[in-house]
Amino acid sequence: MRRREGKTKLQFLQELKNIPPQVHNRWLILGDFNLIYQAEDKNNSNLNRCLMGAFRATIDHLRLKEIKLNGCRFTWSNQQDNPTLTIIDRLLCTTEWDLLFPMCFLHSLPSLMSDHTPLLLQGELDHHHSTSFHFKNY
Repeated sequence: MRRREGKTKLQFLQELKNIPPQVHNRWLILGDFNLIYQAEDKNNSNLNRCLMGAFRATIDHLRLKEIKLNGCRFTWSNQQDNPTLTIIDRLLCTTEWDLLFPMCFLHSLPSLMSDHTPLLLQGELDHHHSTSFHFKNY
């Protein structure tokens, strides 16, 4: 079962790598990736370093950066007495997207119904208005 799950995750990562470059490279990808890319993303040492490396390589290949979560450390729990906690829900963006939305923040919301933490993305467009005055004589 684990081998098939790992193969499926590697196929998913390849699909992400195959996303064609866009004319305007401003995009954001978000969701439950069900993957981690660093040991700090999990509260125990049961790690699949091969999948972690593949996820990190995909993020690097697409030149994405993570919008960091405010409010809680982990986004998923198996809800056991001694729980496994991970960050598997993520928002990743291009530098161009980040430049368009520099005042963007990711917050956690409370939930009693889900094993995932609901996430709220808030931000504003960075409007660059010219402050120079131009007088034209007609």
